[in-house]
Amino acid sequence: ELQMRQTASSRRRLKALGQRENRWMSDVNHRISKALVEQAGERSLIVLEDLTGVRNATEKVRLKNRY
Repeated sequence: ELQMRQTASSRRRLKALGQRENRWMSDVNHRISKALVEQAGERSLIVLEDLTGVRNATEKVRLKNRY
């Protein structure tokens, strides 16, 4: 409903709602990561994603074009 209105106040409200959701998700992610680290212990290894083949998947860029 707010998205259909194109008033300045509706855009501000939508922006505020989006920021609120971003803060909430950031807090949830922080709590989850903190709980994982606490549960894992001091000398544990936590793996979240398999990154094999990432280098091969990226485009090959010529050295002189990198900088």
